[in-house]
Amino acid sequence: LIYSALNLYATFIEKDQSKEFKHPSKKLWEAVIACLLYPHTWVRQASGRLVNELVNHLDELDEMFNEEEIQNIASRVLHQLAAPGISEGLSSISIKTLIKITMIWSTNNTQFYGKDTEDDLENEKLYIDAIDYIVTRVSNIIRSEKNHADSFMSKKSGIQFFALVLQVLSKEQVIQEAEKIMLALYMHLESDRGRLTEEQEELSNLSQECLQMVESKMSVSEFTEAYTNVKQIVIRRREERRAKRSIMTINDPELAAQKKLRKHARSREKRKHEKDENGFYQRKNKKRRT
Repeated sequence: LIYSALNLYATFIEKDQSKEFKHPSKKLWEAVIACLLYPHTWVRQASGRLVNELVNHLDELDEMFNEEEIQNIASRVLHQLAAPGISEGLSSISIKTLIKITMIWSTNNTQFYGKDTEDDLENEKLYIDAIDYIVTRVSNIIRSEKNHADSFMSKKSGIQFFALVLQVLSKEQVIQEAEKIMLALYMHLESDRGRLTEEQEELSNLSQECLQMVESKMSVSEFTEAYTNVKQIVIRRREERRAKRSIMTINDPELAAQKKLRKHARSREKRKHEKDENGFYQRKNKKRRT
């Protein structure tokens, strides 16, 4: 019923767009926005298309959405984008919606909206402004290791979002966000090409193109400084993780062993997808041996 109602409203908008955006309908739009995180994929996609229409016509509404409400829309769409196994169609709609919101925030120099609770005040300090908020969230999606097998479309869409947002932001905004964008791309840039799956290679190529776009928006010295800082951050975090694993091996050897077994189980599961048509496993390193 919800899916049918959403499609019916989409038909109303298609038939008479000016009427649907002019008369007071904010409560109806709030109900549509609430469906963005509905458990059923079809409902998410139908509401996602409608919300994309909404953000494209925000200035035509009689009852305006304030900055907090627009940020709530962005947050829900970001949750959509981060969901495991997101479809290509829904990810495309999500990117269009996020880009439009970013354009609005960039024009208005919108600040990040934080509530009055202690946790929200701490989160507010993490973000310079609304642009920083959306870039940080997308960066986290690309870097996330959760649901690794089902996260390809989320990561691909995140990189595509960065490629588009770089064309929207000013030079000063790109410099402000450069390190967070590079940090998200870094793990795909340093991968050994001879050991990549087809999906990983696509992410690597997209990351390289996106990095070149970042470089074109900055001076050589600014780009070099930002990239060096990112490299140092990655090295430091890896050292910290190695230290934590060493400490765990000493303090809780049973838990460390369980984690190691889970890691090996994931590796074995991944190898199942590396058979050729004859059922033989293929070497990860495809380079010719000499």
